[in-house]
Amino acid sequence: MSDAVSRISLGACLEQVRSTCPLVHNITNYVTVNDVANVLLACGGSPIMSDEPDDVFDITSICGGLNINIGTLNSRSIEAMKVAGKRAKELGHVVLLDPVGAGASALRTKTARMIVDEIHPDVIRGNISEIKSLVAGSGTTKGVDADAADTVTEENLDAMVQFVKDFASKTNAVIAITGAIDLVADAEVCYVIRNGRPEMSKITGTGCQLSGMATAYGWPRRSA
Repeated sequence: MSDAVSRISLGACLEQVRSTCPLVHNITNYVTVNDVANVLLACGGSPIMSDEPDDVFDITSICGGLNINIGTLNSRSIEAMKVAGKRAKELGHVVLLDPVGAGASALRTKTARMIVDEIHPDVIRGNISEIKSLVAGSGTTKGVDADAADTVTEENLDAMVQFVKDFASKTNAVIAITGAIDLVADAEVCYVIRNGRPEMSKITGTGCQLSGMATAYGWPRRSA
């Protein structure tokens, strides 16, 4: 993509969000929920948070996108994710999955896999260890952080680009792997973004905030 086209596309995206102020339903974790709400407001969107199964059908119905973050799971929120996810897909809303800590526990990995298999999210955004755990169905992470052994580097970049494109093809989703080097791919194209900052690993919630913002910028969903 040329620089000129990139600027036009970015400008169109910014204008769309600022002019439409999309309402985004967030089923997100309790650690970063306030930060996610504020980032959505700052980028031009509008946040609403609900993880009560009896509430999420109606909430999702009035929104333009659904951000599912599994950072603080419980049986109630898992059921809410199912209800909201299926409703969002019925309405053609963009659905983003943030598989926080997938690989750290059986429950997290199983829940993330269930969302991939049953809800079919349009975007899956996580660190490399979380994405590898989704591909394998099991795995290990450093809590909610990527394992250093999984890091995307210049040396393994070609293999990681193919890995993420293959997973995008399998899931029919856009896959975003974030870290020191970011990879954003569908089945055909992978963008490599080299603007990571080590300071980001010293605070919590930057990934959660990105997932909320990405959901706003994914609305309305791209035509097939």
